[in-house]
Amino acid sequence: MTTGIGPTSLLIGGELRNAADGGRFDVLDPATEEDVASVASATPDDAQRAVDAAAEALPDWSARPPRDHADVLPSASAWAPCGSVRRATRRPSSDR
Repeated sequence: MTTGIGPTSLLIGGELRNAADGGRFDVLDPATEEDVASVASATPDDAQRAVDAAAEALPDWSARPPRDHADVLPSASAWAPCGSVRRATRRPSSDR
């Protein structure tokens, strides 16, 4: 399935990866109820990895000047295009 919504994997520690258990869920366009993407479904282990990666990055991030933080925002927004996934509904892949 080709999408225009950006990455469909988890971004943890600066790397795109699949969910630990390989789980995915379909994202539906609420207007048409068509599948627009199949995205990774994070597990508790994935969440812990993300928390650990954030904790590891915090000292360096905190030491950077505010301007550096502001410079990251435009590229960070590319990872979650406004309205695409957030407007869509979730349906587990097993319910296809």
